[in-house]
Amino acid sequence: MKQRIFMGGVLLLVLLAIAVAPVIAAPKDDVVSLVNKAIEYINTNGREKAYDEFTENKTGAFKKGELYIFVLTRDYMIIAHGANKKLIGKDLKALKDSRGKYFFKEMVDNGLKDGQAWVDYYWTNPKTNKPGLKSSYVKKLDGETVVGCGYYLN
Repeated sequence: MKQRIFMGGVLLLVLLAIAVAPVIAAPKDDVVSLVNKAIEYINTNGREKAYDEFTENKTGAFKKGELYIFVLTRDYMIIAHGANKKLIGKDLKALKDSRGKYFFKEMVDNGLKDGQAWVDYYWTNPKTNKPGLKSSYVKKLDGETVVGCGYYLN
């Protein structure tokens, strides 16, 4: 009898994990999709128009809830940012998260070297106004630029 209850419990956990998996995967899928869409938009419409769209249009196609596009150059400069226009033109190489991680440097270096990268770091969550764990995906646009988007894990 105990074995049957145990097996039933295991089956319930497996079914629950299967049901929850798409919910957990969705933000990552949305992030990658938005980055790919942004790169396609850049290639079709040109950098100036695209970077303006990413930065200025607060309700456009490149905003989805807390998700937004940002663009970084090889020298760690933000050239488009969907959430904070004040970051544009800033050199972010030396910026560390609350745990001492040079996350912008890691995004640029790994994204340009590997073609794409996921970087986890702590950043102020606008919902809680406290540092929250964030995961950002960057993809190489060319030898000088990466396009990214991130989401909060907590």
